Amino acid sequence: MLSRFPRPKQLMGYTGAVSREHSSGDRIRRGAITKTGNAHLRRILVEAAWSYRYDRPSVASCEHARPNKRGVKEISWKAQHRLHYRYARLAGRGKPKQQV
Repeated sequence: MLSRFPRPKQLMGYTGAVSREHSSGDRIRRGAITKTGNAHLRRILVEAAWSYRYDRPSVASCEHARPNKRGVKEISWKAQHRLHYRYARLAGRGKPKQQV
């Protein structure tokens, strides 16, 4: 399904996880997410994002990762670290965890 979208922006538009925009001339105002896309996909995406709060693999992800190749595990773990530290930085600045 991911190959269906040439750019990440289009995938996010399909999920409905993009902000509303009220623009006029030079003024751009953005609001809450649109929620007009695929609700199931959006829920899965949000749950996956919440799992990156932790800097450790879950037991379930370790069990599912066993049959994968080592290179896939390394890429996954690298993404886990990067997204966890981004979460920690934004939370450290005082952002509400739902926005982070």
